[in-house]
Amino acid sequence: MAGQETDPHSDVFLSHNSKDKPAVERIATKLRQIGLEPWLDKWHLAAGKSFQEGIESGLRAASACAVFFGPHGPGAWQKAELEVAQDRAVKDPDFRLFLVLLPGVPEPFDASTLPSFLNMRTWVDLRGGFEDPARFQALLNAIAGIPAGPTFPASLDPGVS
Repeated sequence: MAGQETDPHSDVFLSHNSKDKPAVERIATKLRQIGLEPWLDKWHLAAGKSFQEGIESGLRAASACAVFFGPHGPGAWQKAELEVAQDRAVKDPDFRLFLVLLPGVPEPFDASTLPSFLNMRTWVDLRGGFEDPARFQALLNAIAGIPAGPTFPASLDPGVS
C-alpha cells in the first residue's frame, strides 16, 4: 500500500484472541529467547496507526501463521486474520498456516468447533503446557515446516548397523 511501512521479516505471525494474550505473549517471549522472531500485535502495532493495515503487513512479512485456539475460543479479529492467512496459504505453498491448542482447551478436543478451512490442517497441541521441551519443539517444528517425527526415539536391534 502506498505510504504504508512494511514490517521486517518475521518467522511466525501469532494470531490469537486478545483474552488469551498472556499465554501467547509468554510463548512469543520463549520464541525470541531461542532466536526466532514472532509477530505479536502488542509488539508491532504503533499507536496512532491503522491496526488493520499493521496486521495485514505483519501477515505478509511472516513465513508462517500460528492460529492460537484457547479457552476463550476465536476472537473477532482473529477470524479476519485467518481469512487473510488462508488466502495467502492458498497462493503461497511455502506459507505455513497451523493451529495451536492452548492450555484450557478441553480434552477431547472437538475439531468441528473450528472454522472449516482450519479444521483441515494439522495442529500443535500445547494443552498440557508449553514449558515441556517436547511440546514446545512441536511448535518450533511447525514454524520451520519440519514434520514432527516419531514421539519416542527409535530403538535399534543391537545387531543392525
